[in-house]
Amino acid sequence: MCDKKHDVYGFRQRTFGAMAEYMLFPADADQPQGPKITRSASPVYIEPLACAIHAVQRGEIELGDTVVVSGCGPLGLGMIAAARLKNPGCLIALDLQASRLQVARKCGADLMLNPHK
Repeated sequence: MCDKKHDVYGFRQRTFGAMAEYMLFPADADQPQGPKITRSASPVYIEPLACAIHAVQRGEIELGDTVVVSGCGPLGLGMIAAARLKNPGCLIALDLQASRLQVARKCGADLMLNPHK
């Protein structure tokens, strides 16, 4: 995933788990502190948003490109919001659910398409 050594919780052998109620970390583990968030459900979106931003960065979107995001779940919506910041010429969202496509519009999609229609 990255060029340098890292310990992603639950990804490497040093740090098992990540879906458990409690986890034990090595003493030298990097413990980044997130922002103070008042809503208890909000922190669960940090990891999917980070993955979405990483995907957009790897896509190397240039000014004026046409970008298509297939699927408007949490990752797809994060990619749409991140891709919008790259100022593509046209940002297209694909999903089978109309409600997700409406959220995609709010996240910055220019065109929303349901492949079944």
